[in-house]
Amino acid sequence: MWENCLGQIFAGGFARQCATYCLDRRGRTSVAPLSGEIATIDDYIRAATRLRRAIGPHLEKLLRTGLNVVLDFQANTPTARAWIKTVVESAGADHQLHYLDVSDEVCKSRLAERNASGTHEYQVSEADFELFNSYVVPPASAEGFNVVIHPMS
Repeated sequence: MWENCLGQIFAGGFARQCATYCLDRRGRTSVAPLSGEIATIDDYIRAATRLRRAIGPHLEKLLRTGLNVVLDFQANTPTARAWIKTVVESAGADHQLHYLDVSDEVCKSRLAERNASGTHEYQVSEADFELFNSYVVPPASAEGFNVVIHPMS
């Protein structure tokens, strides 16, 4: 799904300074370098905080040079998105937040397929899905993002 999202973004041929974010209803993110440290939601929050501190200044510098930046990063809550907004505003960059509007049924089906394939290092149960999904808050206009909604089935 993420590859499809990124393909759609790049196919659009963005030619201006912009930061693009992909967010799905599951709030999925990739933190592979930290994966050995993450066993609980609290571990995830600590690792994501460390990662934001480490990459924030670098992202800002990249944006200031005029490069496009695509983040596959946790942005499932207003607090998490506020960090992204701070980086974008500090850099004076344009932005788009891509919201993949996917039903729970489709997410669960894809998750079951991924689990059955055995090609992913994590096996996520339906209970895990429900737990993580309970944290997802769709972006609101008051947050000030340029949101592009992608209805998906």
